[in-house]
Amino acid sequence: MGQELNARLEVGNLSPQQLLHLAIDLSRQFGVRALDTRQKYSDQPRGKAGVQKPSDLLHELKGLRREFAVVVRGTDGVEQVLLLVVAELAGADPGLGSKFSNAQYDEPSLSKLDLNVNVKAYGGPMIETTTIDVQVKNPLPWADHPGLSGAYRANGMTIGVISPLEGFDGPVPGMDNHVGLIQQAERAGFSTVWVRDVPLLDPSFGDTGQVFDTWSYLGYLAAKTETISLGTSSVVLPLRHPLDTAKAASSIDHLSGGRLLLGVATGDRAVEFPAYGVEHESRGERFRESLSVIRQVTENRFPNLDSSLGTMRGTDLLPKPTHGRLPVFMTGRGRQELEWIAANADGWLFYTLPLDQQDLNIQLWRRLSAQRGEAGYKPFNQATYIDLSENPNAMPRAIHQGLSLGREPLLQYLKAWEKIGVDQLMINFKHSRRPVADVMAEFGEHILPHFPAGNHVAEGR
Repeated sequence: MGQELNARLEVGNLSPQQLLHLAIDLSRQFGVRALDTRQKYSDQPRGKAGVQKPSDLLHELKGLRREFAVVVRGTDGVEQVLLLVVAELAGADPGLGSKFSNAQYDEPSLSKLDLNVNVKAYGGPMIETTTIDVQVKNPLPWADHPGLSGAYRANGMTIGVISPLEGFDGPVPGMDNHVGLIQQAERAGFSTVWVRDVPLLDPSFGDTGQVFDTWSYLGYLAAKTETISLGTSSVVLPLRHPLDTAKAASSIDHLSGGRLLLGVATGDRAVEFPAYGVEHESRGERFRESLSVIRQVTENRFPNLDSSLGTMRGTDLLPKPTHGRLPVFMTGRGRQELEWIAANADGWLFYTLPLDQQDLNIQLWRRLSAQRGEAGYKPFNQATYIDLSENPNAMPRAIHQGLSLGREPLLQYLKAWEKIGVDQLMINFKHSRRPVADVMAEFGEHILPHFPAGNHVAEGR
């Protein structure tokens, strides 16, 4: 059988007839025919239909690629009604559901509404969880990957943001209203939020990113956002065991509905390596070996591994990625040849260079991968610090790896970056002198309409 999706809902005290309404409506909403059989089995006038016998539903399921079951829990009586149907679909005693075979229901009018709206319409409080197909025996099409399709457009540039979404002095941000700001970014139309991986504070080098652990934070954001793609910029592979990275990344992939983009790096802070017992000079080789292990354990079942990082026999890593593999983005060069990066990564995250130099950089990347619209095309991202002035016409002034300027000249820069082939501009607001909430509001009104996000809808979680 194919993927199984069980939607479990906590509702109020519903009658058996209301439960039947809800079950059939949910089956419609998820695009599965098993519980919605009006056209095939009903000879009653439109608006009324016979509820199919569970034994017939079980027979119908044999031709489906996906099993689907609905469990609604409330009072004991409420739970019994739908659990009988579910048990019947799973092949239990065929007589269990027979007393409901002659029930009738008024055709619900909520079939295309959001799940939360549907359940609330039936009454009662709700808690929703989803059973995940952790083995993913039938991966979803790569071309429909929500993280990629939301982060990029076929013929234009998108704009993402790098956490934390605040301007601050020194190495440690305040993290005030951090989730609210990311939710504002999602509503405004930014395509991606990129979460940093900074294991240890080095006061002499950069900052601590969003402070919180990368994977814990992404799990939280997966529950607090709906459509924005979630990226890492970037996980320091030499400091992590690849099995742990693979499991964490695949877990976030599932929990976010397929929105994860896995940015990876060799690490640029020498002080972190001795703390982890890793030779700094080995980081390039260890990076390649780690990425190879991640690819093998996420893309194969029960792989046989022999590496300096471990031996694996007769066991498997779960969950597997929702779309068969994880979208991996290389950060910088990472002591690797560009040919290797083009062959082993799904995209490239790079730093801000003068326009003509970045143009040459992108042209080389396209020659090694593919042009836009061609098979094998791989996105190119540029990370840039932006300090947006309140004066929309403020002239550009160079800052570290970026610009301080007004929105009108910024629009010209954005169009120039788009023209040379930047697929996504990743904005870092660390040097912002204005509240980032105000800056993002200005982006949403005046800039993002020119550079909209992709068009995915995250898959059910």
